[in-house]
Order: sequence, then structure tokens, then C-alpha cells
Amino acid sequence: MPLLSVLTAAIGRRAEYTKQAGESLANQRLPPGWEIEWVVQEDGPDPCLSEICAGFTFARHRANNAQFGIPTTRNLALARARGILVHALDCDDLMLPSGIPV
Repeated sequence: MPLLSVLTAAIGRRAEYTKQAGESLANQRLPPGWEIEWVVQEDGPDPCLSEICAGFTFARHRANNAQFGIPTTRNLALARARGILVHALDCDDLMLPSGIPV
């Protein structure tokens, strides 16, 4: 099955937005046989998003436990991606159900 990796460099103070981003991913209409993984990399010294990510079966969360900045955090998420296609989604963005053009 083809796997699409969606990368999110997240910040704990935007936890509610991150949850909404995950909900928008859960509502994606993918082609038959496709799967999605949400690779959430949390930036900052005080991680707090693991519980939110645990609510999504397709999410994989990891915390930096340090402040690296969004570009570095996104690259760390990319290193963990397993999909054949990759899409970046900011933690405060939403996607329409047909937002992933595959």
C-alpha cells in the first residue's frame, strides 16, 4: 500500500491548533489502498503534545526536548518519514477533505 507522510513541526503552545490539524488529516479522502502517517515533531524544551497525537492512530510523535526552530524541527520529522510521498502541514493549518492531491 502506498504511504503518504505528512510532516508537522509543532509547538506546544499551539496544542489546540495541532489537534485541529490532526482532525483535518483524519478526514482526508485518499485513493483506494493509500494510507497516511502523520509525523509530528514537537519543538521546545517542554513537550506536551504526545497525548493529543495519541488520539490519532496514524500519528507518530517525537519531542526535541529543546528549542531548535521550525526549519530544523521539520527536517527532523522528514528523517522519520516512511512514505513514498511527503507533504508538510504547519501545526496551525487545516486541510480540506480533498486537500492532498495524490
